[in-house]
Amino acid sequence: MVGDAEGPPANGSLKIHLYEIHVPSTNTDNWNEAACKEAFQELAKITKELLFKQYREFAIFLPSIELTFEDFDGWRKKRGYEQPKFWRPQRKSSKRGRPAEYNWLGVKKKIEAYVSKNGPVKTLDELLQKCADFAHELHRGEKTPDDATTRSAIKTHGLAVAARFDPGK
Repeated sequence: MVGDAEGPPANGSLKIHLYEIHVPSTNTDNWNEAACKEAFQELAKITKELLFKQYREFAIFLPSIELTFEDFDGWRKKRGYEQPKFWRPQRKSSKRGRPAEYNWLGVKKKIEAYVSKNGPVKTLDELLQKCADFAHELHRGEKTPDDATTRSAIKTHGLAVAARFDPGK
């Protein structure tokens, strides 16, 4: 309901009564926190359980309603509201730990190039050797990974798949 307006809806439209929330006026530019206090209190009374119980057909959509920080922040700035303390954009956290010593993505590309020229890697020994050799070539200090590191990288980075290695053969 807007302001003190009462009576039938304009233009012969149909009024579907879900919940009646009183707002200060139709001009949203004039809304502020104090003026909308009553509307906020009315909204707070509407619980998820009530909505889900009464409006089952909409229940699957309710949790998927999203508002990004950018959308909200743009809306807020346009209306001159202060930045809230309750919502901040999520920052992508960097991965923990030290950076990988070996360039396993580069190794994977070299393995794929090797396979395109020479065909699939046939033995586990050949796979281990090629991965270690390529890792050595790509390492700044030309260090060669140990066997355990190479085996771990083969699993973690899908190097056996890139090499089209079939252990069953």
